[in-house]
Amino acid sequence: KQAPVTNDWNTAENWTPQTIPNIVTDVATFEASNVTTVLCKKSPDGVYAHTYVGDVVFAPGASAYTIRVTPDPDVTLYPSLIEFHERGIINNSGIVQNLVAANSEGSQESGRIYFMNSASAGQNVVITNEGGWSAIGDGVYGGFTAFDDTSTAGNATFINEGGEVSGTIDGGFTNLLYFYIPECATFSNNPGKGSGAAAGLI
Repeated sequence: KQAPVTNDWNTAENWTPQTIPNIVTDVATFEASNVTTVLCKKSPDGVYAHTYVGDVVFAPGASAYTIRVTPDPDVTLYPSLIEFHERGIINNSGIVQNLVAANSEGSQESGRIYFMNSASAGQNVVITNEGGWSAIGDGVYGGFTAFDDTSTAGNATFINEGGEVSGTIDGGFTNLLYFYIPECATFSNNPGKGSGAAAGLI
């Protein structure tokens, strides 16, 4: 909506019509809005932390958005994630759109972004994978983006941030271990933010 009630993806009142896009065939369309940081945390049932979608479309004239996949401290058994299952990200806005796989921020495993089937990360899209924030527990791992099946990185830009402190095992990372198709994507791996902090990686 142009004036949503919160910045939570999984709140029906934020969408027109008031139906949450959280099925693998759903299309979530973003137009102009006065709330432009959108959080993927809990799923609608409040038990998991999963967001599933076929496509995310940024319409012509859309605002500049940041979609953050952010761990929820109330959901301890499951990581927060978003999965794209059909075309992926379609950016018709003419401006850069951002997604972030956030680090665990003291709660649980860091955020995850998955491209499945033949989904694409599209163009004019920047995906940032934050680095681990702690030297102990789940905080040692950074957020990540992974490609599976015949998905593609398109012309997107991927920034893998370094770990926040010494002792982190992983910075943010992009996982290209499956049948990834590179196309013309750009990847940047940043160093750790202190001595002994892990760098971003692919």
